[in-house]
Amino acid sequence: MKKNVLIVSALKYKYYIEKENSIIDKEKHNTFIIIDKKYANDVPSSHYLELFSVDINDSQRVLELAKTLHDTYGISKVISLSEKTMILSGLIRDYCNAKGLSSQEAENFRNKYNMKKIVKGNLIKAPDFTLMKNYSDVSKFHDKHKKTVIKPIYGMGSKETYIIDTKNSLEKIYHEIEPNREEFLMEEFIEGEMYHCDSIVKNGEILLSSVSKYLNPTLEFNSTGYLASVMIDNEILKNKIKKFNKDILRSFNLRNGVTHLELFKTKDNELVFCEIAARAGGAGVVPSIDISYSVNLLKAGTILEVGQELPVIKFQNEYSGWIVFHPQKGKVLNSPKLEDFNKSWIHTMKINIKEGQILEHAEFSTDNIASFIISANTQNELEKRIQWIKENFKVTYDN
Repeated sequence: MKKNVLIVSALKYKYYIEKENSIIDKEKHNTFIIIDKKYANDVPSSHYLELFSVDINDSQRVLELAKTLHDTYGISKVISLSEKTMILSGLIRDYCNAKGLSSQEAENFRNKYNMKKIVKGNLIKAPDFTLMKNYSDVSKFHDKHKKTVIKPIYGMGSKETYIIDTKNSLEKIYHEIEPNREEFLMEEFIEGEMYHCDSIVKNGEILLSSVSKYLNPTLEFNSTGYLASVMIDNEILKNKIKKFNKDILRSFNLRNGVTHLELFKTKDNELVFCEIAARAGGAGVVPSIDISYSVNLLKAGTILEVGQELPVIKFQNEYSGWIVFHPQKGKVLNSPKLEDFNKSWIHTMKINIKEGQILEHAEFSTDNIASFIISANTQNELEKRIQWIKENFKVTYDN
């Protein structure tokens, strides 16, 4: 008997297909889809029994639709690939008694306060942190650490995240967010290099654990104008980070899923937790992993939810990296062309601006005007190629 699967999607439908066919085996599953209305027209009618085009931000509407579908058909699996729909999909699983992340488990991956309590409770090094109850407490916390970070508890993509290094900047930011201060978290600023570890977990076993280094701090994407990352080839450090990642995944008791861990390495070579998400990383993470391991993390997320077989995951002896460029405020006077970057080691590239276009600063670290996915034989070679792209990608703005 076929099982009924519900997709709850804030993403384009292309992430659920492989060579124009649905990833979900139609011989074993009936598919129902609730998708953001801007992407609904792209879904082939042969891929679903029923489709609902909605404002995906209307959580109550989505939840009521899902409950009606379950009451009518019985939903046994719920697929959610984005952070935006993670807790909502957990609530649907609760109602349907479906396997996968419950609402509380999803909350722990989304709520940065819960997240850090879990990590510290398992004796894993993490920044000191506090809720923003009042200015007096916040001021004392800042005095203790001298440099701090304020971020939304449910934040994504570094939006509304502030580095605080003076009392004046603390006072300014605090008063800006004071009406909503309970929605923010304050934590100790960690000096050091930043890394990410991207994983696939099946039945509690880590099938993929890929380690990369950010070439610039994620919080500085607007000031630097770009964000870049390369896979590392230092086996000692790589194994140390993989062990750290394994300990963190064990803390969250994740059985099946795709994760994106961010962490710091201090000057004393100590690893410190930053954040973890139960979804694929953004920017160039998905295509770079695909180059090096022949697996698409977003598609793997769907496969894991429905219990189908993953492709063989094996390192292809090719390190990969990526760089995305962020918009600056102003009118674009001129921009690079794709033919300026005709290199065999650039696997994919997109330039999403044109002359005369008026842009604003990026809201999220994943917002971009261009992206490049590259490969090389070594980490050093990757970094040199990223540097070459940076030097040759020049946009002139009329501010």
